[in-house]
Amino acid sequence: DYFMKKGFTKIGMIAGEERTTDQKELIVDQRFRTFKNYAYENNLYNPNYVFVGDFSAQAGYELMKKAITELGNDLPQAFFVANDTLAIGALRALQEASIIVPDRVSLISFNDTPLTKQVFPALSSITVYTEEMGRTAVDILNRQLINHNTIPTMTRLATTLTLRDSTK
Repeated sequence: DYFMKKGFTKIGMIAGEERTTDQKELIVDQRFRTFKNYAYENNLYNPNYVFVGDFSAQAGYELMKKAITELGNDLPQAFFVANDTLAIGALRALQEASIIVPDRVSLISFNDTPLTKQVFPALSSITVYTEEMGRTAVDILNRQLINHNTIPTMTRLATTLTLRDSTK
């Protein structure tokens, strides 16, 4: 919502993907799925603005360099980056190309690790309450053990967008 409220119509994504431990199946990242669905629903999805690799800083760097090279002047106004590590690499690629963040491209990452405050400009990031996730998981497990309940439970926990200097 933040990018749309700022009037951005060209929004890209730098995503990561993982495989099962046997390397046979691709695990679809929920952040990418959510971005894609949201962008489709709001007529903003452009597959040319999506770049997928692994979750490393090097991948973020290489994927953003690819975006800069392939898209040129059509580079999106904003990127949602699947985690802070990817975002650090993407930020470095933008800086090397003399693309000013956030004046030309805004970045929002995911996880809000301490790394977000150690780069310049500091990264805006979605805060995930991992301690609360852990407490909730233990509570659910305890209930299942006590009640011998094996019914699957879905729990959603809130996240918060922490704005810093990588966004307008």
